[in-house]
Amino acid sequence: MYRLLISCFFLFSLKVLLGQNTLTLADCLSRAEAVSLELQRADLGVSRLQLETESTAAFAHPTLDFGSRAGLQNGRSIDPTTNAFADQQLLFSTYNLQADWLIYNGGRLKQEALRFQDLQLAQLADISLQKRQLHLEVIFAYLSAQQAESATELNQQSLQNTRSQLRQLDQLVAAGVKRPNDRLELELRLNTGIRDSILGENELNRQHNRLRQLLQLPYDQDVVLTKTEALSLNSSLYTELSGQELLLELQERDPGLVANEARISAAGRRDAIIRANRAPEVRLFGVLTTNHSSIAQRVEGTVNAMAAQEVFLGGQATTLEVAQQLPVFGADPYFNQLRNNFSQIVGLNINFNILDGGRNRRERQVAQLEQREAQLGYQQYWQELQDQLFRQLSDLEDARTNYFASQQQLDNLRSSLTAAEQSYRAGGLSTFELVRVQTAVEEAELQLNQALYDCIFRYELLMTLLAD
Repeated sequence: MYRLLISCFFLFSLKVLLGQNTLTLADCLSRAEAVSLELQRADLGVSRLQLETESTAAFAHPTLDFGSRAGLQNGRSIDPTTNAFADQQLLFSTYNLQADWLIYNGGRLKQEALRFQDLQLAQLADISLQKRQLHLEVIFAYLSAQQAESATELNQQSLQNTRSQLRQLDQLVAAGVKRPNDRLELELRLNTGIRDSILGENELNRQHNRLRQLLQLPYDQDVVLTKTEALSLNSSLYTELSGQELLLELQERDPGLVANEARISAAGRRDAIIRANRAPEVRLFGVLTTNHSSIAQRVEGTVNAMAAQEVFLGGQATTLEVAQQLPVFGADPYFNQLRNNFSQIVGLNINFNILDGGRNRRERQVAQLEQREAQLGYQQYWQELQDQLFRQLSDLEDARTNYFASQQQLDNLRSSLTAAEQSYRAGGLSTFELVRVQTAVEEAELQLNQALYDCIFRYELLMTLLAD
C-alpha cells in the first residue's frame, strides 16, 4: 500500500511538471524565433539568394557538352557514270564534344553576383528587423502577463485584508463597540474586490493565451513565468543614456540602415549590369566530332544480258529474248570514306549589340530611379529612427518619473492609513472614512505596479532597438 501511494504521488508530480512550462524571458524569445513561420520563410529567401549568387558565378566557368546522333537512311540514287538507278542503305552515327568558355562580357557576371550578395545582405538585415518586432511582441506579452500576475496577487491580498477586517468588525459589533451598519462599507469594498479579482484573472488568462499563441504552446498547458530581474530605477544605465551617443551607436549597426544601404548598392549594381549589356561578349569554343557510317551500295558499271519477256502479238502471248544492261555493284561501299571521319573546330564567338531601339537607355533610367528611390528610403528610415530613439528616451524618463511619483504617493497614503487605523480604533474615525483611505492605498499599489512594469517595458523597448 505504501509503495502504491509513492508511485501515485510520483506519477501525479510528473504530470504536473510536464503540464507546466517555467519560462524566462530569454526562453520565450528563443522559442518565438524557432517557431516563427515568417522567420523560416525569410531564411529560405536568404538561401535562395545564396544559390543564385553561386549560380551566377558559375556562368564564368568553362562548360563541356557531349552529343550523339544515330540514324538509318534508305533511298534510291543515280550513278553519275551510268545514269543507272541504285537502291542505297546507309547506317550512320555521329559523336561530338563541345566546349565553351566566356572570356569577356564587360563585367556583367561580376556585377550580377555582387548584386545578389547585396540583396542577400538586405534580406539578412530584414530578418533582424523581423526578429526585433517579434521580440517586442513577446516582451510586451511577457511583461503584461507578469503585471497581471502582480495585480492579481494585490487583489487577492486586498480581499484577504477586507475579510479579516470584517471578522474584526463583527467582534467589535458583538462587544457593542461598533454599530452593525458599519459592516456595509466593508461589504461593499469586499464585493468590489471580488469583481476586480475576477477581472484580473480574466486579464491574466488573456495575456497567458497571447503568450501561448506567440510561442505556439497548447492552450491547455500551464505557463509559469519567472520574475524579470529589473534594474534599479536609480541605476546609471537609466540616467546615463545619452541621446547623441546612442544615435551614433544606432547608425553603425541598425539592421534597417544596413538593409537600405544594401538596396542602394544593389540598385547601383543593376545600372552597371545594364551598361555592361552594351559591351561585346567574347566566347572561346571548341568542337570535336567523329562520324561513322556503314554499308551503302555503289554501281560500278553494267553488263549485257538477255532476259525473257512475254509480249502479246495478235492476241497471242509470245516470249521474246530481250537484251538488257544490268548494274554491277562494287565490293566497296559508296560511303566507305566516311567510316572513320574525325574533325576539330576551335574559334571565337563575338556578339555585339548595335541597335536595340533605345531599350538599354530606358532600362538604365529605370535603374537610376530605383537607386534614387532607395536613397530616399534610407533618408526617410533614418529620420524615423531618430524620432523613435528620442521618443523612447523621453518615454523612459517619463516612466521613471511616474514610478517615483507613484512610490512617493504610496508612502504618503500608507502613513495616512496608519494614522487612520489608530484614529478608527480610538473611535475618532468612521468605517466609511477608513475604507476610503484603504481603497486609496490599494489603488496606489496597483498604480505603482503598473508604473514599474511600464518602466521595465520602456527600458526593454530601448534595449531591443539598440540590439544587433
